Amino acid sequence: MVVDINVRDFLSVQPGFFYESRSGNYAYASTQLIDGATETVFSQMGHYRSYNFEVPVMVAFHFNLSPDIRWNVDFGPDFRFRLHNSDSDRIRVVAQPDPMTPPETVDAALKSFDFGLRFGTGLTLKRHYVVEVHYVAGLSDAWKTPGMGGCNKAWQFAVGYNF
Repeated sequence: MVVDINVRDFLSVQPGFFYESRSGNYAYASTQLIDGATETVFSQMGHYRSYNFEVPVMVAFHFNLSPDIRWNVDFGPDFRFRLHNSDSDRIRVVAQPDPMTPPETVDAALKSFDFGLRFGTGLTLKRHYVVEVHYVAGLSDAWKTPGMGGCNKAWQFAVGYNF
C-alpha cells in the first residue's frame, strides 16, 4: 500500500507500508592460518525465511512520455521491522577471532530493525496500472552479534493498480 502525495505534477512523496516474506541462503565462514597461508573454512550454511513490515518514504519524479505512459523514478529511506524468522532468532556459528586461539561456538542473533536506501524506476500505464522495480540497499548490519557484518539487500518487483 502506497500513498501518492502530489507536490507538483512531476514530483510526489510516497510513504508506503508493506508486509513481506523474504527468504535466502547464508554461509558463515571462518579463516584459519594453515602453513603460513590464510584459508577459508565454511563452518555453517543454511536457509532462512523472514517476515517483515517495511516502511519506505520515497520521493518520486514523474516524466510524461505520452498521454498514456508515465515514467517514474524514485528514491528514499527504507525501514524494515522483522516480525519472525523461520530459523528462530539465533544461529550457532563457530568463531575464531585469532588463528592462535581455539575456535569457540557463539550464538549469532539477527536484528529486529533494519535501515537502508531504496531506489527504482517504473511505468504508469493509462494512469492506473503500475509496473516497478526497486533495489533496497541495507545500511546497517543485519546481525546483533558484533563482527558478524553483512547488510540486507534485495531486488523488489511490483505490479499494482493506482486508484
